[in-house]
Amino acid sequence: MSSLNHLHSKKKYSKQEKLGITIQRRNHKIILWGITLLGLSVIIQAFRWQIIDSDKFQLIAQQQYRDTDKQTAERGIIYAADGTVLAVDQPVWNLYASLSTDKRERELFFSKVDEYITTVSSILAVEREIIANKITDDFLFVNLAKGIDNEKKTALETVNIFNGESLGKPGFGLYFERDLKRVYPNGELASHVLGFIGKTSEGEALGQYGVEGFYFGDITGKEGYTYEEKDYLGNTILTAEYEPILPRSGKDFTLTIKPAIQNKVEKLLKEGVENTRSKSGSVIIMNPKTGEIISMANYPNYNPNEYWRVSDPWIFKNLSVSDVYEYGSVHKPITVAIALESGAISSDFKCNDTTGYLDLYEATKYDDLKGRTIHTWNKKPSGKQSLGDA
Repeated sequence: MSSLNHLHSKKKYSKQEKLGITIQRRNHKIILWGITLLGLSVIIQAFRWQIIDSDKFQLIAQQQYRDTDKQTAERGIIYAADGTVLAVDQPVWNLYASLSTDKRERELFFSKVDEYITTVSSILAVEREIIANKITDDFLFVNLAKGIDNEKKTALETVNIFNGESLGKPGFGLYFERDLKRVYPNGELASHVLGFIGKTSEGEALGQYGVEGFYFGDITGKEGYTYEEKDYLGNTILTAEYEPILPRSGKDFTLTIKPAIQNKVEKLLKEGVENTRSKSGSVIIMNPKTGEIISMANYPNYNPNEYWRVSDPWIFKNLSVSDVYEYGSVHKPITVAIALESGAISSDFKCNDTTGYLDLYEATKYDDLKGRTIHTWNKKPSGKQSLGDA
């Protein structure tokens, strides 16, 4: 047995060996803790990506293979009583300079960039510097103009600046985006009744004043959207899910305004305001049997196609309905009707005005009216007048 005792005896290590073993164990612990921390960080990051920020990364992924296209909804048409179109949407185009990162395309474009700038600015009828300042050496997509008509669009599409080049087909370097512009074919006619489509501080369309402002939600309608899946080259995947949301056009409105009468009223109102040097004037013509407003006019008026030219905002207000009306002689028939019905005067009553004014204290004996008088419009006596004359 004594020969086996060496198997059960503890091995003795030198101090240097013990120090090496301690360092080795410490390194093992450091590595173990490092692996543990790394595993925890991976789990935490995976949890953040897959649970907390899952919506964000799903959206990023969808943007890589999905294409979204917005379809503008046409606003409703506003008609007059006789079917005359008072407000309608007209197709216009937003113009962009567009260029890819392809080296050949960029070399071709910038080899004739001066001609490009001159041609585009000439067709748009704007100063050359306005276009030149937007065409920088590193541009990819930049807005050149908004709301251009079909005539200018056709001219830009057909002009061939890069003639003879395989890449430079007509319209090269240009991109058009369809939009809608609100148009008022009759200019100033019934402008206060109609209002106009303006812009918010963010550039979004917003109805202002009149029918356009009050019924903006009904007139505007709802935009449509299309969602298509694309492959890595940008081609549509026909077998992928297709989710269109069709646009809904706005509601049409038919007013009781009669353009022939409205036009005549506006003309006479303008003459009356200018002849009397008044600040403003308003006229309402109503069918007393139905309540239909045949004409509603204010002066000064404005052209809703160019509403931004109006310097004083109060001109936009429809004074016929938005302001308090301080009436005067309009109340005379009401006063006379009350007097007749109450028996205070008879139908053959005559007024003999010898002074041109009335002392309110003498007529009423109210102390608070002492020293107060009212006068005729020209401060002259009117003489004898029947109720009809008055």
